[in-house]
Amino acid sequence: RMALPIASSGVVSAPGSALPVLDARSLIERVGLASAVRVLRIKLAFPAELFALAAQPLIDGHAEFVQLLPVPGSGRFGQPGGQLSRSFAMAIRALDRRRGQILPRGAAPEVIGAQAYRWTFAVFVAALLRDVPRVCDGMIVRLGMRTGIPRVWNPSEGSMRTCGAFGYRIETLPSAVVSDEGDPALALRLFERCVPLFVRDWLQEDRELMVELRA
Repeated sequence: RMALPIASSGVVSAPGSALPVLDARSLIERVGLASAVRVLRIKLAFPAELFALAAQPLIDGHAEFVQLLPVPGSGRFGQPGGQLSRSFAMAIRALDRRRGQILPRGAAPEVIGAQAYRWTFAVFVAALLRDVPRVCDGMIVRLGMRTGIPRVWNPSEGSMRTCGAFGYRIETLPSAVVSDEGDPALALRLFERCVPLFVRDWLQEDRELMVELRA
């Protein structure tokens, strides 16, 4: 079994050490993002019950997909949990910018008012999942399997938990090595798997919104 050296902060710290495959709640607590979840709820302006139904499943599904993967080469997000931290920062920043945008563009004032929550939620989704297609950019992720036979993670096959892994190691590629473009459909599949049907139906009532969100 993989050894899991843990720093005092609770985050696995040694470069190249084994990382555990965790559930969403453990990941958010370990990376210290519980307060960021509360900030997202405030910026979405959703009641707590609606946020738990509409937004939390996507937050949790995304967290379990990226796990504690870093952003190779990033000074700010290059540590374990960097991808998760970056996605939260991106979503919060996007929602801040959303306040100064008139969406949908060119619509009548009454339409803009009626569609405000729908477009705000779409901005949140797009920002949170923006980098999912390149989740393995700059690295190779080697899964620890209960069969005892390690394997390289292919994100197109699903999350590490779905693949049956209990841990993983990260092999950072040299900067000269160009990673592939990833799977552009990953974000859409994660969206469709995690966002409840009633929320997706609500979004699809606006065809222009769905065109932009899918893009």
